[in-house]
Amino acid sequence: DLDGVICDFHKRYNELYHSTPEVDYPEVSNNEKKRQFLKHWNDFVNGGNFATLDPMPDWEEGFKFLKLIEEKTDIKVYVLSSTARAEIFETVGSDKITWLRNNNVPFEPILVPGKRYKKNYASENKLLIDDDLENVNDFKQNGGQAIWHKNWNTTLEILKLYI
Repeated sequence: DLDGVICDFHKRYNELYHSTPEVDYPEVSNNEKKRQFLKHWNDFVNGGNFATLDPMPDWEEGFKFLKLIEEKTDIKVYVLSSTARAEIFETVGSDKITWLRNNNVPFEPILVPGKRYKKNYASENKLLIDDDLENVNDFKQNGGQAIWHKNWNTTLEILKLYI
């Protein structure tokens, strides 16, 4: 995953709007808070923010390990990331690819038009690292392995058990 694992979506969103989408704007609500989120979301997307997010504070540790895995094994590392919706796939996808390029991340990106599509990449020999528990559970239920990412120190300890 990219947002919340490699780069810090929440930090930027909070800096701009002083809120956290999942907490302050419940997904199932259809009230003023949800309308406010959608306004912020459109501003966030159209402002090119996905191209300029800060890396997660501990990302360098994970990055070094994943690069080593690719160099020393036959394991291929990908970045599987959602663009949230099909309507903004091109805009967000382009920004995410720019972010990867600007941050020298050599792993091939796989972009999907919504998080629900990540499970389509699950198979017995694939492992997802994601900060969204729903994605982790969906990936596992579809035959893949997954780690619920909270920080790179913990994720790497678990990842080493798979290698």
